[in-house]
Amino acid sequence: MNPSQPLTIEIVSDVVCPWCFIGLRRLDLALEAVRRRHPDIRCIKRWRPFFLNPSVSPEGEPYLPHLVKKFGGPERVQAAFQHVRDAGAAYGLDYRFEDIKVLVNTFQAHRLIHWAQQSGDAQILVERLLIGQFQRGENLGDKAVLANIAVECG
Repeated sequence: MNPSQPLTIEIVSDVVCPWCFIGLRRLDLALEAVRRRHPDIRCIKRWRPFFLNPSVSPEGEPYLPHLVKKFGGPERVQAAFQHVRDAGAAYGLDYRFEDIKVLVNTFQAHRLIHWAQQSGDAQILVERLLIGQFQRGENLGDKAVLANIAVECG
């Protein structure tokens, strides 16, 4: 590795994807291991949008009914939730799916990430959005919620 050149990582994700939260934790742990061996390595993360639910209207729709239809029943949804909870627990993540009321269109959240990235690292914002979605049940399709998160992240 050439320490004079930063390691650029393109991250394609959506803030409503529970596996993306786990993936981010795993990536950060891997980068910590690399930095222990190569402390001069610089890393740049570039966030790219992925729309997990592109057909959802800007207003969103009820979360659980959408997932019941998508997964084929409430039992399957609960099994999927438990699978994610178990996987996330290994990385210190506490998923609270029961607090999520709205399946959101993430277009505005991706715009906010893009804006934050223009002035530096968007990681703090992305992490806060993931926490908002999966641990606080915040409506990430609501511009006022996004504005408050942006202010909170600086």
